Amino acid sequence: MEATETSKPSDIPENPYLPKPDIHEIPEKVMEVAYKTSKIDDITDSKIDISGASITELLSLPNIDEEVALRIKELIDENRISQFSDLEKLEFINEEQLKIWKNYFIDDSNILGDEIS
Repeated sequence: MEATETSKPSDIPENPYLPKPDIHEIPEKVMEVAYKTSKIDDITDSKIDISGASITELLSLPNIDEEVALRIKELIDENRISQFSDLEKLEFINEEQLKIWKNYFIDDSNILGDEIS
């Protein structure tokens, strides 16, 4: 867990299990700050860009343990993973995990076939 201690508050992704807020119910002050700092779509609809995924974002995935998240993060940092389809080449990730995680990442359509160990 020591790697997660270096995470920044901005690394924490939104909780996909919470309902999306009704924009009309968000306090006006919060909306002002949101509009100044980002697009409203970023607040209500965000997916992970795997090429820049933080360890915190990876740990937020369902059915992932710290060791797997750290291994993925190392491969991202080494530029060996740059899109979701690259995860399909990893021997330590099973097909069921990939099916679940696909919804959490920005979609890419490039499917590659070599394995990374």
